[in-house]
Amino acid sequence: MSKTIRINLLVSPQEKADLDARAKRAKLTTSELVRRAVAAYDPEVDMDALQTLAQELAAVVERTEKKLDDNLAAIAELRGKLADEAALKAAARAELEAKGQVWPFPLDENEPKTSTP
Repeated sequence: MSKTIRINLLVSPQEKADLDARAKRAKLTTSELVRRAVAAYDPEVDMDALQTLAQELAAVVERTEKKLDDNLAAIAELRGKLADEAALKAAARAELEAKGQVWPFPLDENEPKTSTP
């Protein structure tokens, strides 16, 4: 086991309570939580660059969501057209069959098979 050295860290009672709560949620000791936080901290990180990247990412997400919305609207429109086409086809078939004529096109998978006169 490596030798350890105690560091006294002054925090407010609220900060100590917050650290203890975070450590408990992470199932760590408060010391381990602080060690990990210090190890992850890099004072040389360019926060302006990170902010710029975050803004660029937000713009990409916004454009992607717009494209998805546009595509979902196009799909809904196509489904409507397909439903209209099916209704027109059914009406034309019914009209032909009412006249005693045979429907000249193959049946769709979902269409009920009717007897031919």
